[in-house]
Amino acid sequence: MNELEIKTKTLRIDDSDCETVDELAEFLHLMEGTLKEVVGIGLLKLDDGDANIVDYVVRPDGVNKEILDVTVAADETAVREKLQTNTPVQWAVMKINGNRTNVFVSRPGRSLVFQGKMSTFGGPNDTDMNPGEPLAIIKDADIAANPKVAALFQDGTGPALGRRLLNQTTSYIACRWDYKTTPRKYLLGIEVEVRNPATGKTIKARPADWGPDAKTNRVADLSDFAASQLGLQTNDICEVTVPLPVGVVGLALLTPATGAIRPGLVQIALTQHQHYHGINEAHDPLFSQIKRYYADLKAVAGNEFTFESATGVPWSAVFVCWCLLQAGVTNDAFDFSKRHSVYINKAIQRALANPIGAFPALDAKTTSPEPGDLIHWNRSNGRITYEQAKTNADYDSHCVIVVDVGEDANGPCVHTIGGNEGNSVGLTRLPLNNGLLVPRSENPYISIVKMG
Repeated sequence: MNELEIKTKTLRIDDSDCETVDELAEFLHLMEGTLKEVVGIGLLKLDDGDANIVDYVVRPDGVNKEILDVTVAADETAVREKLQTNTPVQWAVMKINGNRTNVFVSRPGRSLVFQGKMSTFGGPNDTDMNPGEPLAIIKDADIAANPKVAALFQDGTGPALGRRLLNQTTSYIACRWDYKTTPRKYLLGIEVEVRNPATGKTIKARPADWGPDAKTNRVADLSDFAASQLGLQTNDICEVTVPLPVGVVGLALLTPATGAIRPGLVQIALTQHQHYHGINEAHDPLFSQIKRYYADLKAVAGNEFTFESATGVPWSAVFVCWCLLQAGVTNDAFDFSKRHSVYINKAIQRALANPIGAFPALDAKTTSPEPGDLIHWNRSNGRITYEQAKTNADYDSHCVIVVDVGEDANGPCVHTIGGNEGNSVGLTRLPLNNGLLVPRSENPYISIVKMG
């Protein structure tokens, strides 16, 4: 079976289709009527002025099932209220009748749909699971309490639950669940929908475990029976639909494989820039947003991210880590820190262990940046090199997110977005030569962190 390749495309929207929100909604609905699925909106700065754009993917399998909801959402409170009933697509600044307006695009319903590679796991012959290995979702007590859960297992005692799964006759699944959004006890009581996008065949499966490891570049592990029912083999593409609890307002559920992080990270950085650039860190709404950066990271990475101040305290690393968190990267995978030099040191160590593994930091002199990558450089007239950064985690530096690679009137370049730039969220142009960053004498580049 050939892998289903889905690429994001961008289209400029004519001003005549954006004189009202209703006209914008009609334009997006017509797009989706041609089997295109809208995955983002925004405002792009072009030589002839700002232009509304839409990001979309072509879905020849007809995966799009729900009509878009397009609303004006002035602030985050309005977005969170909408998320009580809707699933997000994008919240961004657009021009409506020539005026900059916060527009929120979402879909009715509270479920998350994602696609990616799969594999199989569990059962007595799964030698990748040791005999004593437990399951993250299902515990022994859950089998006694829930007959539907008990039906997934062989009777009696023996090896731990992973090896006792009835992998040839039942349908179960492992994904990288976020327990803050879908608690373990909630997962015990639901089924998720798993679909083969190449054939349209769909089954239901019960959450059983957490996985697979992000390094596999897979998004789900299935029972052998579920894979067989869908006609899937290891590394084929599956689609998973996860119902969310009532009232959940989080934007992220799963940690995607590294290749799936790039588009989300770019969109998140662009949205932060659209909403907060030009606003001083000491003033709302940016001041409140910086406090949110700290609070969200403290919840997953501990007291290092206790908020001190938005002024006089560098928060650029907090900005980068928060954007990564929103894109689905976990603290375990990336080692979040409020100092760039600390998480870069860890990323260089990952690169030394496995240069094609998850989130390696590679030498900026020999590595081409791509959208979604991080670019790391010296600050305060520093001269730390990549070799020195391998063993040094204590120096001043800065890091930004690449949101575009291309060419403008001044030649090849990348555009980046970073926090704490001019006491705000800033956009920077960096020149390229033959795909590499042009070296500079002041605050030279150190590394590029690859996002897949």
